[in-house]
Amino acid sequence: PVPPDAKLVATDLSAGAVRWSADLVAAGFDPPTPTTWVLEGITSYLSQDEVDVLLAGITKLSAPGSHVVATWIRPAKDTDADGQPIVMKSGLHRTFFEDPTATLARAGNWRVSVQESIEAAAARLGVAVPT
Repeated sequence: PVPPDAKLVATDLSAGAVRWSADLVAAGFDPPTPTTWVLEGITSYLSQDEVDVLLAGITKLSAPGSHVVATWIRPAKDTDADGQPIVMKSGLHRTFFEDPTATLARAGNWRVSVQESIEAAAARLGVAVPT
């Protein structure tokens, strides 16, 4: 359940860490407290540079014991009739990750503890991956 003291903070992640970190602190975020950052469904909509700036800002604000939970989209392996990666057809995704470990390493002292492909997760859960 969402804690009763949870707050939604509107900000612009593409404006840089100075902007969104100030918005978080103004809303009551406490940097010395370990935090779990959830980047679910966001990293692919930012450029690689924006992801790097976001993770560097998160690293700067994070107390020891903090965690990052994220979804990383791999480059598409399947192509359409024109040979274009299917996932690129939407035009929405700007960044793809073969291995998020390098991206996290650039940001600082983060380590990948669990990494699972959608295919592996689906097989573990006994569901089919839609095409």
